[in-house]
Amino acid sequence: MGSYGTPSTDEARRNRQGSLLLVESDAELRRAVSICLKEDGWRILPAVNSEEACRILEQETPEILVMDMDSSPDLQGTVIEKFRNRRADGRRGSVLISTHQRLEDGWRHKFHPDAVITKPFDMRYLSRRILRLREETAE
Repeated sequence: MGSYGTPSTDEARRNRQGSLLLVESDAELRRAVSICLKEDGWRILPAVNSEEACRILEQETPEILVMDMDSSPDLQGTVIEKFRNRRADGRRGSVLISTHQRLEDGWRHKFHPDAVITKPFDMRYLSRRILRLREETAE
């Protein structure tokens, strides 16, 4: 707490963002991304795979989905659909996809990601891109 009972700058920063579902199979990358995004004020809901992400979506309604498309390919569409259908406020959450490969146009048309980042990526770029997605959905 800052002076006179007001929140400090760090506290205000931590509280300004919502929750973010991070689906990443690589433990080191999941940890690094979590640390980076927590510093930006996001509450991270980490998932190792699509199955775990589906379980999280039974209980939570994150604002942003960051999903590794290189794991659990059979359930990726299920996670994205469940994520988009959980928004009680009627607003569409943003989906950011990370992948090692170039996505085929058919895949993009099927899942309609709001953004795609190719691995390896710079954490600062990821952070800025997520903030931009949040601002776009708030409009």
